Amino acid sequence: MKKILTFTLAFFFVLNFSVFADENKISYEQALNKVIENTDALENLEDSMVYLDEVKSKANTNLSDLNASMGMPLQQASTAYTQIIQLTRAIMSYENQISNYEMNKQILRDTAEFTLRNHIANIKLYMMDIDLLKKQIELGTKNLNVIKLKNERGLASDLELSNAQNNLAQQKNNLSNSNIKLQNEKQALNKLMGLDINSNIEVELEMPLETFDKDIDSYVLNEKNNSPVILMQRKLVSEAQYAVDSFTNLINEVESEPVNNLKKTTREYEQTIKTLENNIRSAYNNLKNLQENQNALEKNLASMQNIYNTNSIKYKAGLISANMLEESKINVEQAQYMLDKNEISCSNLIFSLNRSYLLMN
Repeated sequence: MKKILTFTLAFFFVLNFSVFADENKISYEQALNKVIENTDALENLEDSMVYLDEVKSKANTNLSDLNASMGMPLQQASTAYTQIIQLTRAIMSYENQISNYEMNKQILRDTAEFTLRNHIANIKLYMMDIDLLKKQIELGTKNLNVIKLKNERGLASDLELSNAQNNLAQQKNNLSNSNIKLQNEKQALNKLMGLDINSNIEVELEMPLETFDKDIDSYVLNEKNNSPVILMQRKLVSEAQYAVDSFTNLINEVESEPVNNLKKTTREYEQTIKTLENNIRSAYNNLKNLQENQNALEKNLASMQNIYNTNSIKYKAGLISANMLEESKINVEQAQYMLDKNEISCSNLIFSLNRSYLLMN
């Protein structure tokens, strides 16, 4: 039976929000371009390609010279043959590294984008959390004043008063921590984009939620064969195998350093395949759990909204206090916060699942 998971919502999950004061405004794509431009690993990759082209060219020249010397006396020819093998192995390694360029480039770009998405998502959540905490503190202060009056009149116990004071203190502490975390995320985002860490910038993120609608078994099989991390690891095994073949032909030894290296490289290749499969299936199972949680959170939000609507009627009829109405309104916002947090988790997980190599980080 096919295990297919399609994560869809009744609406596009759109993150469209401002993360800083209205001083500068850039789109998500502009922010991503800044991140990519500021990613040293991509620049280093470009430099390494230039270097590899140069050393490969020199190696090919040397190889041609050595091949021309094979008509020498036996001892000199044997030395030349050894050097030919070494150069051929080196050229193979250079060619593999060069052929890996596009895959490495894509991995680095996707990793940079994933980091950007995480920072912006965290900023949104911290902003929502701070707004919610401020309202809870305001309501908690009102409730504490009421409890103080009741306590003075013997209508509320000292324990009830102490609990209200402790809860309010905890909320204020949480607000302080969230403000610090928000500032840290803003600075990290600025640094990621190559800006001054205290720069004020507004990043717009309007991106529909990706979907993962693949048969999981077929997807795992495909990634085990074609994922960039597997393809690059497979090339290392081929290099190690060539080293064994050429070394054995040269000195007729079985137990050698090249043989041990082949065993090691093969084990690493096989372990990479297992790890990739385990990570994909684990992420897939996590996504299914988030989907189930999504349904529960949507129902909870609807329930909180119904309670608030009922309390609004009761308040107008004078049946409940303003504080009780405000509490039910905060509960709606809390439910919305939990729903948004779950949606963001789904979004990031699907982004990684569709690019399985990100699950190897």
